[in-house]
Amino acid sequence: MVSLWPAVVYAQVNATDVWANYRVLVITLNELLTTRLESFKENRFLINVFSKPNKTGFVVSSDEFRADLEEELENH
Repeated sequence: MVSLWPAVVYAQVNATDVWANYRVLVITLNELLTTRLESFKENRFLINVFSKPNKTGFVVSSDEFRADLEEELENH
């Protein structure tokens, strides 16, 4: 499972307990759409969107995430 947040600050808030030794990796929207989502799909990773400390976020497949994101991008 891969966790994604819309901003660094949200990821940093979650960097506690078992996540304390992990580092936040900033990726661009372009990188997410062109390389990362395909890699997540190939590795069968689910995406945990916007989790909070001690609370799972919205968990989706990479295909679901891509479809929702592309639909949202059409609105902007």
